[in-house]
Amino acid sequence: MNEFDLIEHIAKLTRIVRRRPNIKVSRSGFAMLKTVTETDGIRTSELAEMLDIRPSSLSEGLDKLEADGYVERRKNEEDMRIVHVHATEKTRKDFERIELENKEYYGKLSSCLTEEEAQAFCDTCDKLYDFVNREYGQEQEHRHHCHCGKGGKQ
Repeated sequence: MNEFDLIEHIAKLTRIVRRRPNIKVSRSGFAMLKTVTETDGIRTSELAEMLDIRPSSLSEGLDKLEADGYVERRKNEEDMRIVHVHATEKTRKDFERIELENKEYYGKLSSCLTEEEAQAFCDTCDKLYDFVNREYGQEQEHRHHCHCGKGGKQ
């Protein structure tokens, strides 16, 4: 195995998992919807921080969710520079279905691994994540480890 094989395998897996057949809301879009649903009226700056994404990436995601009717952005009447994100009625109606679709999809993906394989995979991902953060100074406030009962900050 050469040094590029690992990265190629990670990229290949990421590409196929992101295709998400029959699921209309992307993984990042779902994270935005979940957060907005839980904290309706959240400021965009707080949302970007909570999701640990760049404001430009947040804006792109919100544009799509807004075009699909899931969120609406409203300027703060006291300070027009501040924008709040609100879940729409469509989100409240569809969120449970979207969440179920996500759980089913990820459950199917996980079902091909034994408990031991899943734990080893999570441990390997955590080890690579920690290494990249140490070596390249990319330590971030929120670590997004597998939800396997181990790992850092959530």
